[in-house]
Formats: sequence, C-alpha cells, structure tokens
Amino acid sequence: MAAAAAAAAVARLWWRGILGASALTRGAGRPSVLLLPVRRESAGADTRREYVRAALFSELSAGPPRCLSLP
Repeated sequence: MAAAAAAAAVARLWWRGILGASALTRGAGRPSVLLLPVRRESAGADTRREYVRAALFSELSAGPPRCLSLP
C-alpha cells in the first residue's frame, strides 16, 4: 500500500516537472531564449579562440624561434 502511494507521488512530481518545463518555454516566448546563456559562453569561446589564433600567428610570422647560442 505504501509503495503504491510512493509511486503515485513520484508520478505526480514527474508530471508536474513536464508541465513546469513546458510552461517555462511558453513563458519565455520561444524555447531558444532558454539557450542564451549557452550561446553567450559559446561566443566567449569564439573570442578566446580568435585571440589565441592572433597570438600564435604573430609568433609564427616573426620567424623561427631564436635560441640562445652559447660560446
């Protein structure tokens, strides 16, 4: 009897979770709004990649690395 009540409670929570998620996307206007933080992080990664590429390019375009030659 207790197991059936627990299973029913879990089913209710699961169903509320589904309804809550759909209400959240409806409230956002469009589901893609929920992905904005992810897109911001992705844009930051793109900026970092461009910065690293520029730094590496300047290092490589300076010519071969100069080594300290000992007498």
